[in-house]
Amino acid sequence: MGEDHLEATAPPEELAAMSLVAGMPVATPATAMPTLASAPSEEVGIVAQEQQHGAEVDAALAKASAASSVERGRHAEHEAQARAESDATTAAG
Repeated sequence: MGEDHLEATAPPEELAAMSLVAGMPVATPATAMPTLASAPSEEVGIVAQEQQHGAEVDAALAKASAASSVERGRHAEHEAQARAESDATTAAG
């Protein structure tokens, strides 16, 4: 045996989350946009509540999230293009 040939000493088992309240399997939560209620810090929530512009803050958060997704897509396209050009240069060389 070596580091590439490890053997498990415990039998495999399947793990499942159970609800403490109902004793039922926990449903996978749907991915949701962050809201004012789920602000990343207490200060952000307090400031937003004091300004009483919760709907505006939520709209700005949704807009920023969408813009971030678009930018990630652009970055992925640029990276794929750069990889393709690099592969073509390497293959030609």
